Amino acid sequence: MRVLLAAERVPFGPKPMGGVVSWCWTIRRELERLGHTVTEWQPGMRLAGAPFDLGIIANARLTAPVARHCVCVTEVCHGFLSGDQPNGTLGRLVFVSESTRDRWGMDGDIIRQPIDLDFWHDAGRTRIGAVRYSYRRTETHCKAAAQALGMDCRQVGGVDYETARDALQGAVLVFASGRAALEAMACGARVVIYDHRATYQAPMLGGSLSEQMPQNYSGRGGKASPSLDDVIASAEWQMETAPEAFRVWVKEHHDAWRIVREIIA
Repeated sequence: MRVLLAAERVPFGPKPMGGVVSWCWTIRRELERLGHTVTEWQPGMRLAGAPFDLGIIANARLTAPVARHCVCVTEVCHGFLSGDQPNGTLGRLVFVSESTRDRWGMDGDIIRQPIDLDFWHDAGRTRIGAVRYSYRRTETHCKAAAQALGMDCRQVGGVDYETARDALQGAVLVFASGRAALEAMACGARVVIYDHRATYQAPMLGGSLSEQMPQNYSGRGGKASPSLDDVIASAEWQMETAPEAFRVWVKEHHDAWRIVREIIA
């Protein structure tokens, strides 16, 4: 099958920039394993290879025009920002979480974030220190919280996936949100769901992953404007959880092998 994968940004070049890019990278890898031919497109690129049997389209407010080159379309809504606003008329409409669907007040199935468990895995290495896994470098409580637990903390973001994976496989604790949190979990790291942005609520203070999943692991539903003590408390709580439990969770709910098949069904 010839598949068009369209989004505001697609993962060509060495530096991933955000969750939708990582999502596209994962979708493409799994589709190619299945034997499909995949063309990636973002606004401003020349579109070659039309027509396509299936279009998988994200950020439809920006990418909807290419839907006319596809026999069938699955539109995927990822988030809350203006660029994520669903079109809703292109074909099948799905959402990555209940909170995303509620945000736009439209009908559609939930198809969770896919994670490539063959790529994001626990390498069995000795783990040292903490990581903040985000390309955003705004000031957070991550470093101070890690120090309170006797660990150094370094920023990892804006790097290629292999470099990110190496850092996650060597971390005792990871501060992240969204897909980044799931990638860290898949690598066997303990994860604090934490996003500093004012539009989010964080961190996950004693909350279970089942409570975070409908929120797309964004930190919504946590504590608004968390203090340093709040972040320390969340980190301490997560350190009591066996790291294996995080990968088991991702395998149960976010395995790309199953989810990509749901997308193309």
